[in-house]
Amino acid sequence: MSRLTGIGRYKGIIGEILAARRFARGYARAAPAFMALNIVVQLADAACVGLTILLLKVALGSTAAISDEDGPLADFARDVFALLPAHVVPLALAIVAVTLLRLGADILLGLLDSRIYSRMSHAVRCEIHAQYMDVAYAYMAGRDQAYLLNVLEREAEHVPELFQTLKNMSLDAAAVLIFGSLLLLTSWQVSAMALAGGAALVLCLRLASRRIERFGAISIRRRQSMVQRILIGLQSLRTLKAFAQEPLQDHRFRAVSGKVCESDYRMDRLQTFIDPVGEIGQLLVVALLLLAALPLGVSLTALIASLALLYRMQPHLGSLMSGVISVVGKAPHLALVRTVLDRSDKPYPPVGHGAFARFRREIRFEGVSFRYPGAQRDSLRAVDLSLPRGEVTALVGPSGSGKSTLVNLLFRLYEPTGGRILADGTGLATLDRTQWLERIALAGQDVDLVEGTIANNIRLSRPDASLAEVRRAAKTACALEFIDELPDGLSAWVGERGLRLSGGQRQRIGLARALLRRPEILVLDEATSAVDETTERQIRANIERDMPELTLVLITHRLHMLDGATQVIRLQGGQVEAAASETTGHHGAQAPFYVHAVSS
Repeated sequence: MSRLTGIGRYKGIIGEILAARRFARGYARAAPAFMALNIVVQLADAACVGLTILLLKVALGSTAAISDEDGPLADFARDVFALLPAHVVPLALAIVAVTLLRLGADILLGLLDSRIYSRMSHAVRCEIHAQYMDVAYAYMAGRDQAYLLNVLEREAEHVPELFQTLKNMSLDAAAVLIFGSLLLLTSWQVSAMALAGGAALVLCLRLASRRIERFGAISIRRRQSMVQRILIGLQSLRTLKAFAQEPLQDHRFRAVSGKVCESDYRMDRLQTFIDPVGEIGQLLVVALLLLAALPLGVSLTALIASLALLYRMQPHLGSLMSGVISVVGKAPHLALVRTVLDRSDKPYPPVGHGAFARFRREIRFEGVSFRYPGAQRDSLRAVDLSLPRGEVTALVGPSGSGKSTLVNLLFRLYEPTGGRILADGTGLATLDRTQWLERIALAGQDVDLVEGTIANNIRLSRPDASLAEVRRAAKTACALEFIDELPDGLSAWVGERGLRLSGGQRQRIGLARALLRRPEILVLDEATSAVDETTERQIRANIERDMPELTLVLITHRLHMLDGATQVIRLQGGQVEAAASETTGHHGAQAPFYVHAVSS
């Protein structure tokens, strides 16, 4: 049973390697160069061994005995002496030259490896990030941010590390093959004994790989918890400080960090013992060789050469065994990256290919229903309504009635589970998503600000906008009145998540961001709830003055915001409960509405 489990484990590892093989193209293309440079390194290393033995013999004055010996070492010595005088200086210079050749090849190997590794790391990170950007918003909204961040920032690195390890194992295997062949030519008896000892070591170290794989899976879970705790602390720092909860947050972080420390220590401790245990085993093999080689008729020169070759082979054998264990330990990390990159089990928003150059008539919701993933009931149920072009439509109703869900569907963050949404008679899902979103903009109650300047935060909707356009949008949103009072104006740094600004200031920056896009349809979802009524009225007047053809959708709980609305729609429990409209269809017309329709 254990044997089958072991076979299944290695099959799983091979499967993970095959799943990630597309990232290994750089190493695959450079494989001939790696192998050629490695052969140069190992042959130069072997030549150094032989030249060093000859140098010692020359220094000790025992070169005459070489002519009476047989074997590849004696042949090598005679070939060297045919090229170089049998003196210390020429041999020493030859050793220096061969050593420089080996070091040069080593440097080229390192530079090539570093370049391929960094490019592979970049490719993996970019593919994971692209997956985050491409997958449906509903899927991402249901994922833990700590999990997503951990995969992108840490787990992605295991892919290039894997292929770097496999590359090193290939080079180590080639080195072992070269030194093993020379060892076999020098003494087959020593080779046979070394092979038996090496097989015993591999069997012993195989047991360690199982524990490392288990520790790797535990480490993934604990690191994800730690990243989650970090995000909680940073994102809610203001609240934690306001309620004096810093000690509790610090205690919780220390607890989860301690668990990460424990799992890392257990893995590192096991890996720390692997190399010394392997070296002790190799020393035992060498001791047995010394005791058994001479009685078997191996000459002293051949024995010394064999031991020297074994000594040079030992690091490669150790690295090869460590590589096997490392690859086994990476299996859980590779599985995590593969799961994130798998496109077969994730929803993607319909891109659409229909052109949408201009909004001309209306947006219609026909029998639209929607239920959030995992929810017990629909957020919208058979909603029918129309948003006419150039009009002001107000959506009112209590919290949870479905107003923001309508907005989410309008911006194609989600797709309806029933019914359809039409823009000028064409299904929204069939329109080119980019062209549609270029015609519509949103400003909400909660504004997402990023670390950077005020200007850069406004430019999130149009990165190519000029500074003059940014100022004009900020002026329309009544944001210039506080921006110009800041020491750096539009270049002022907003700080992490904009916490240096008040709620009303953040909302006006978010509104300026939406206006900068120059949309044909503007949705204000409680976008000025943190602004005083006077400023709110001024913002509304500025928008109607600067964008007279704008189609405006208001979501509000404030009665005065309904002034000038041409249509008021009340939602209750995900359904349209009541509606009233003004037939004039002009901005500034007073729409009749039910007082009870705007109560919250």
